[in-house]
Amino acid sequence: MTKKFWFVFTILVLLVSSSGELSLPAVSGQSGCTAPDTIFEQNLDDGIRYTTLERSCRQDGTVGPWSIRMLDVDPQKARLRLVSGLDESLGTETVRSMSTRYAALAALNAGYFRTQGLYRGEADGALKIQGKILSEPRTGRSSIGFVQTENGYRALFGRLRFYGFVENRDKAQRFPLSGINRPRYDNEIILYTPEFHRTTLTNPGGVEIIVKHNKVAAISPTMGSSVIPDDGFVLSASAEMGPALLHYFTVSSPLRVFTNLIAEDSSQQADWDKTEFIMSAGPRILTDGSVDLDGPREDIPAALINGSFARTAMGITDEGHFLFITVDDSATSKGMNLRDLADFFLERGIDNAVNLDGGTSTTMVVSGQVVNTPVDNVERGVSEAILLFPS
Repeated sequence: MTKKFWFVFTILVLLVSSSGELSLPAVSGQSGCTAPDTIFEQNLDDGIRYTTLERSCRQDGTVGPWSIRMLDVDPQKARLRLVSGLDESLGTETVRSMSTRYAALAALNAGYFRTQGLYRGEADGALKIQGKILSEPRTGRSSIGFVQTENGYRALFGRLRFYGFVENRDKAQRFPLSGINRPRYDNEIILYTPEFHRTTLTNPGGVEIIVKHNKVAAISPTMGSSVIPDDGFVLSASAEMGPALLHYFTVSSPLRVFTNLIAEDSSQQADWDKTEFIMSAGPRILTDGSVDLDGPREDIPAALINGSFARTAMGITDEGHFLFITVDDSATSKGMNLRDLADFFLERGIDNAVNLDGGTSTTMVVSGQVVNTPVDNVERGVSEAILLFPS
């Protein structure tokens, strides 16, 4: 053995501590940063690996620090589920509470949502849970979908639009739906499902059609806030749209409601139709290895893209693994802008990634414990969480 070999061997031994931590240079060959990353890795189960990464500076010498948490998920060896806070479209719940309630191995926050007012907790964008569309997408905004296959889940990134209608089968009259499970505005017909809330929470002045078993059970022309039946739904029309519905629908009238999410990339439509779960996201961070930060198209302010905030995001590896990450914004971590986040994904060999709800929502839970540091050390109630389970 040469002296050089023993020198290198000794250095490697010293780098690995008894706690399982490994200190390595952040990027080999870098000139601006010599401080090593501190990495701790743990296999939570066959198919779910948890990693913590503490970084003092970037490859270009930019000073941190950053605290990053990662979940690498092999979708052939783990199960995934998207759930709503309190199991309804309104209301919020902490990620830890949802994780505990469903006995998940790990969990993190998911899509955007309304944070104030009567409709607090309503998804701000697409939401599909167990194959049922519960909220329509925002125009131009990215979404993440999960398709269950014989080999586990496959993830889709894309942009969607909503298409829906209600049709009177007797008279073949069709009316377009404006949205699902959200406030009703002028010149709109909104579909309210049992997953929304106990009532529609609408103001008086419109027309509401209560439907059970695909037949009109009752019509409320002026009251508003109708009770949503467990075995049906409510169609709520604004004052401008109400008279037309009253003309074509009467009690006991059969009707049909159709809803679908249309992919901007039509070649993916068949896959999106098969999705079991969809959540809102945005903006897209990487597409096929290129930075893809189009704030105006996705209606995301430049300040949220360029500012340093706590982040939650998802990427897809070449092997088809899902990489979920959180970046803290705390006393020991300064957060990231989305260009920094794109660079981090590229550094790890990931070419496709998308941003999720971040800031005060950013939370990761492992084995029932919050493992990141939430903003202001407060666990925020969120609209949805991604739950991970052993296969």
